[in-house]
Amino acid sequence: MVVPSDPASDRRCTDSGSGSVKWATGHVEVKGRASHAKWMTGPNNKLQLRNNLSIGTWNVRGLLHAGKLNLLERELMREKVDICGISETHWKDQGHFHTEHHNIYMPGGANRGRNGVAFLVSRRIAQTVHSYEPINDKIIKITLAARSRNLHLVQVYMPTGDALDEEIESIYGDVEDLLRNIPSKEPVVIIGDFNAKVGKVEEAHLRGTGGAFGLGVRNEREERLIQFAVENDLAIMNTMFQHHPRRLSTWISPNKEYRNQIDYMMIKKRWRTLIRNVKPGADCDSDHKLLLGAFSIKLHFLKRGKKQDITRIGNMEAFQQNLMDNADWGRSDDPNKCWENIKKWIKRAVRESGAIEIRKKKHWMTDAMLQLVEERRRIRGSLGNAGNADNADRLRWISQQIKQACNQDKNNFLKNICSDIERHANRHESHELFKTVKYLTKEFKPQTQVIKNEQGAKITDPKGIAETWRQYCTNLYRDEHSQVGPPCGPYEQLEPPILRSEVEKAIGQLKKGKSPGADGITAEVIKTMG
Repeated sequence: MVVPSDPASDRRCTDSGSGSVKWATGHVEVKGRASHAKWMTGPNNKLQLRNNLSIGTWNVRGLLHAGKLNLLERELMREKVDICGISETHWKDQGHFHTEHHNIYMPGGANRGRNGVAFLVSRRIAQTVHSYEPINDKIIKITLAARSRNLHLVQVYMPTGDALDEEIESIYGDVEDLLRNIPSKEPVVIIGDFNAKVGKVEEAHLRGTGGAFGLGVRNEREERLIQFAVENDLAIMNTMFQHHPRRLSTWISPNKEYRNQIDYMMIKKRWRTLIRNVKPGADCDSDHKLLLGAFSIKLHFLKRGKKQDITRIGNMEAFQQNLMDNADWGRSDDPNKCWENIKKWIKRAVRESGAIEIRKKKHWMTDAMLQLVEERRRIRGSLGNAGNADNADRLRWISQQIKQACNQDKNNFLKNICSDIERHANRHESHELFKTVKYLTKEFKPQTQVIKNEQGAKITDPKGIAETWRQYCTNLYRDEHSQVGPPCGPYEQLEPPILRSEVEKAIGQLKKGKSPGADGITAEVIKTMG
């Protein structure tokens, strides 16, 4: 007997994980289950070549307020979310930047305090990000490198019901143009706030597009979302898993009386078996809930060691002793090969002598403020079970206290930095003084990873960007009129050999605190070699 992979099939088995989740059309017991999560079901007991990946989408209603991004990151870490698409960021900048726990990618362009989308990728899987493509302030795509093929995620924000139909059609058109440029053999997941209620999909011709566990009643705007899913062969996955009705809603009205399902997670039908479950998750200071999807896919990870500050050698005597013990670094007549051996010799000595690991930055949020956040989460949970006026008033009051505490903590943090600047100035510590002033006054500018080629087309993947720059530099320095003439004459040695004393003098004149070259060896390390 072969169990079909179609979630809408009545012969489909239930998910073997926790939560007692049923597929859209019922529950069928399947024998021969694996005894361990790492093994596939069935008599062959083959290794399961997939990893669990938690993907979410969340309308956060603005991230401009002090501390809002940090609190969002805490919630995502608490829910163990690997990658999350967010809507209504209100960010105007385009590019990417990183925090202590996440890499953040944003298309920018948000205006009038509206719109804005972004992706937050946990540092655990940040190295699997192949590229990202910002479309506009309502659409962004990110590509993850998987073992067999890439995984594409598209975050979408649809305006509310008062938007013009032309604006809605324009967004759907941009998403469809994006899908056409993605290889058909690679999985695509579309997530976001669509501001539309799909409801229960019971029509026979829509079987496989939606499930029987939607919430709400469809209207004309919602029919357009169904049409979009059908035309692009998409399955609306959070309508295909059975949960309690209060676990289906993704939006709650301010008075807690109305609940709707307007955030969705869609995937190409041929890849829908990658998703094991979809359900709402955490609450924050927003009327939307975090929508979480449990995926099974093998990502392509690169092994990376811990970051070390090689400018600060932990044990100077051990470093110099390691250099002496491993002085036979393999001399060669080829100067390039000789330098590669010397570079490896120096870096190995730095690591073995205990280079100091780069310390994590201490954050400005205090424990008292974080306790208020935990108290708000507890009150919000009690409101979900049985709301009452006292708890609702308490929730509004504590939310206001959190905003005030964030502002106060940030002001205290800035005052401490100013005190450090004054202390460095009194001690004549010019290096630390200017370093601290630069940190305080530096304007935030995210990095970018999008360029245009000669034809004006956007290039987002790293290999394509490198090739575009290579062609540009080749054309820039190419002179079609130049001719290679005969050599001027026999080679003559114009300079005498370099003396050891000249090298020692040059090393002594090296300035500290400067960035290293491509080899990563700083002046401090060279001076410590003795």
